[in-house]
Amino acid sequence: MILALVLGSTAALIWATSALLSAPVSRLAGPSQGLLWTSVIGCGTAVLLAIPSGLPDTSASDWALMVLVGAGYLMGVALFLVAVNKGKVSLVTPIVACDGAIGTLIAAATGTSVTASVALALAIMVSGILLITVAGSAQEEGGAGRFAVAQMRPAALTAALAAGSATAFGVVFFTTSEVDGLSPLWMAAIARAFPLAGGLAGSLKGRRLLPQRDAWKWLAAFGLIDTLGYLVYVWAAREDSAIAPIAASQYAALAVLGAVLVLRERLSRVQVGGVVVLLTGIALIASAESG
Repeated sequence: MILALVLGSTAALIWATSALLSAPVSRLAGPSQGLLWTSVIGCGTAVLLAIPSGLPDTSASDWALMVLVGAGYLMGVALFLVAVNKGKVSLVTPIVACDGAIGTLIAAATGTSVTASVALALAIMVSGILLITVAGSAQEEGGAGRFAVAQMRPAALTAALAAGSATAFGVVFFTTSEVDGLSPLWMAAIARAFPLAGGLAGSLKGRRLLPQRDAWKWLAAFGLIDTLGYLVYVWAAREDSAIAPIAASQYAALAVLGAVLVLRERLSRVQVGGVVVLLTGIALIASAESG
């Protein structure tokens, strides 16, 4: 249990760092180039680590499920990078962190029972999202940090993009649990191949394949750290599937704190309240799912 707690908390810290890195990745490289090159790095790293164990060999049903995983991962990462391009990381990340709850709803729709505590947690999370969006001005002010945007998009639109990302990741989480014939490394490599293809298509359409020079270090860091976070979480879940999600759910709170301290983002009092309500709901559903 102690090892799962340490690993889950480590995954939370890694994912929070990844969320903070998304700001320079999206704003310096652009969403399409960011999607492409972080996927090249993440997919390439996973492939190199997976090859020693042999090529993937699984059933047709698992491959069909991996298509859904890859498509969901493509939409999730793409919408996340678009959201933080002109949106606050401190608002985007808690909403995207609802992905586990959405996975629970999908499971419920396919026949899995949902307890009253889970339903309550979901209602709390929706309330938090509404507070965040309603409190936003028609046009959000930018921050004061190095990667600040002069004029943010309306909070409601940013929240909608983040909710779309959370929905896509919810599909990924649910579908991933149905795949049992592939190793985590090959699953990570295959899932990241889809955003790689999507990023390449977007970059070619925009006639801009390579990002500016200053963006490369952020792209490399994001690609490697995001992949590392996934692998650490898988390790934690195999140690204790009940403790891992609770420990890992800390990443949303850590990312909000980092966005305020490092990116120097500013939130209104009502938005702060919405974030706190949303994080409370995330913590409750993590506890309920592990019970």
